[in-house]
Amino acid sequence: MSMSASQRNKGQRGERELFGILSDLLGTAASNSGKGQAFLEPGLKYGVSTTSKIDFLSLGIALVLGTAGLPHILIRFYTVPTSRDARKSVLWAIGLIGVLNAASITRWTSQ
Repeated sequence: MSMSASQRNKGQRGERELFGILSDLLGTAASNSGKGQAFLEPGLKYGVSTTSKIDFLSLGIALVLGTAGLPHILIRFYTVPTSRDARKSVLWAIGLIGVLNAASITRWTSQ
């Protein structure tokens, strides 16, 4: 079934209204934060003090180790015929997740 033009327009209006509300909410948060537009940019919190550097390290460790315990990663042990293949499968999954986590951490601190 395809949507009619009026249904599509109604859905697009709803999305625009939602984005407008979200934009207003973030704009208000930024203006009340005391940091202005920098409040909405990544990198405001981490690297300023020793405590925030430890917080950043803790976040990185939590991202990597927390992801390793997710069920869709652990279930990879049961989807392959041998333990060697299971180790190889999990190594690939954790490696790819590690790359994504490293990219997100790099993005936060590059600002």
